[in-house]
Amino acid sequence: MTLDHLPSDWGIVAIFAPVYLGMFLGGPPRLKLDRAGAALLGAIGVPVTSMTTGIVWLWLC
Repeated sequence: MTLDHLPSDWGIVAIFAPVYLGMFLGGPPRLKLDRAGAALLGAIGVPVTSMTTGIVWLWLC
């Protein structure tokens, strides 16, 4: 079994990690953003990242 990951998978991880950390800390440091705001930015960022990396991935192949 191989673990082949698309670029969109790494984009999702790149969004998820700071959002999860921000929610754990109660909000990103030095920003006026609470947990709900961090979650909302993550909810917006994941589909946008998936779409753009998918388009770039198709363009490169």
